[in-house]
Amino acid sequence: MKLLRTPLGTPLLMVAAAFLAVAAPVCAQLSTGTRFSQQGSLTDAGQPANGQYDFQFGLFTASTGGSQVNAIQTITNVTVIEGIYSVTLDFGEAFTGAERWLEIRVRPAGGPQGYTTLTPRRPLTPVPYALFAGKAQTAVQTDSATRIDSEKADFGTVTNGNSTLGEVNISGPNSVNTTITGHPNNLDFGNILLRNSSGATRLDLSANPVNIGFISALGSNGTRNVAITAPDSNRSHGMVVIYNDDSSTTDIVAEMLSVPDSGGRVRVYDVNGNTRNAVMEARTDDNRHGYMAVFDRDNNAQAGMFVDTSKRGVIFYDLDATKILPEGKSVEHRYSRLIGPEVGLYARGTVKLTDGRATVELPASFSEVALPGTVTAHLTPMDAASRGLAVVQLTPQTLEIRELQNGTGSYSVQYLVLGERNDVTADKDGAKIPGE
Repeated sequence: MKLLRTPLGTPLLMVAAAFLAVAAPVCAQLSTGTRFSQQGSLTDAGQPANGQYDFQFGLFTASTGGSQVNAIQTITNVTVIEGIYSVTLDFGEAFTGAERWLEIRVRPAGGPQGYTTLTPRRPLTPVPYALFAGKAQTAVQTDSATRIDSEKADFGTVTNGNSTLGEVNISGPNSVNTTITGHPNNLDFGNILLRNSSGATRLDLSANPVNIGFISALGSNGTRNVAITAPDSNRSHGMVVIYNDDSSTTDIVAEMLSVPDSGGRVRVYDVNGNTRNAVMEARTDDNRHGYMAVFDRDNNAQAGMFVDTSKRGVIFYDLDATKILPEGKSVEHRYSRLIGPEVGLYARGTVKLTDGRATVELPASFSEVALPGTVTAHLTPMDAASRGLAVVQLTPQTLEIRELQNGTGSYSVQYLVLGERNDVTADKDGAKIPGE
């Protein structure tokens, strides 16, 4: 037997039989199934063969001897042109990762003589092993010896209802920890589940069938405690929702979302998710300004702050305060405002009447804010012999007092001066809104 070389360097083996020689096989995988193509060069009497030939192909576990793998493939009337032939082989599920050798036998088509076995057997090139890689039983990294164990990675299909879809399961030492598959409510959407060591889902990432992304984090008892998604009111906006950790309910206790044409909003609810406890959002009448408030159990705002349309900060409250006295007793102070069309202010104190006269210079905190023409005064004499008192001059700056009947009494007088603020106006309903 003599070894020849083609111009491309492919070795040709001259068989003892004078009419025949064959090259080492060249293999290429087909796109489907377990089939692959095998191509080679054939010479007859030292010249490239032309005509029809019969071939037999056998798959073995060793270069010599060994065991035959699956059935011999016989292909007759193969056309050989200028020494080149090509056939399609299918040994079924023969490629499991172990080495395989191809034995080739050939004769002229329909010839009376038997087949000539070409030696040596040829090891298969790596291309057919793409069939094995397609089963995902072993994936080898190029930079290390790390492999994906077939027992730890399951690539396959599952049936959901009347449909079949792809599914990937990655397992830890004890259970599946990651599943990639279709959304259970719509198989055309993706779903990734991350699980704990017991196989229970703790993070659910999905493309929701209503065309939004949805991320759910689940608590230790398996109920959702955090969700990142879009609000139903406008699915082009974002939302983060916090749930309680009650296995029987999934009440929302806090949410942060983007409100169309308004900006961001944060709301905190009670433990049952029924009413608001606190909000932080834009003012409903002017979304360029902020608003914060706390609510009672009846969903009424009892205290808060906001920026008015004149860009000034406003604080409002309905406060019940309890003062603890040194002896351990408590006194409850209740604060409220009079209901009316005014927003007022006051100044009060005590002045000494001398020879029936007294003048009070009102503090700047009153005089600078009181609206002229709205100031009134109330006087209380602290002497039963008083003949009575009169206000002879009253401005936001000065209160002047005289005793009636040109009296000349000298005693203390308590005063209360009221006025309307000059920095507020009434709205159309008569209520006062700072800065409007």
